[in-house]
Amino acid sequence: MGMRTNAAHYMQLPRDILIGRGVLGRLIEVCRRLGFHTAIAVLTGARVYEIVGRTIIKDLHRAKYTVDVSFVEEANMQALAQARTHIQAAEPQVILGVGGGSAIDVAKLAATAEAIPFISIPHRCLPRWHCKSARLH
Repeated sequence: MGMRTNAAHYMQLPRDILIGRGVLGRLIEVCRRLGFHTAIAVLTGARVYEIVGRTIIKDLHRAKYTVDVSFVEEANMQALAQARTHIQAAEPQVILGVGGGSAIDVAKLAATAEAIPFISIPHRCLPRWHCKSARLH
C-alpha cells in the first residue's frame, strides 16, 4: 500500500521563536511583551528545577509575578490531571514548560485544555545545556 499524498494535516507552530545566547535572561521581557504581567504557572522536572528552576522562579518573583510551580516526572494522564488542578487553582496568565519532553508535553496539553497561553523552554535552552532557542506558543 502506498502513502496517501493528498491527506490534509493541521500543525500549530510556535507564535514566536527567540534564538541566540542569553534568551533565558529575556524571559521576563518576553512575558511582558506578550501581555503577561501577574501570574505564571511553571511545570518542570525536579532535576531541572534544581539546576536552573530556582533561578527562574527568583527572577519571576523579583519581577513581581505570582508563580505556581508543579513538578512533572512523567507524561501521563495522572500528571496531566495534577497539572490542571494546580493550574486551575493558580489562575495563571501563561504556563511555562521548562525542561525535558515530559514537562513540556504535560504543560502544552494542560495549557491547551485550560485555554491558557504556553511558553516552551526546552532543557537545551538552559545554561547547563548552552541555550540556543526558546519556543513561545
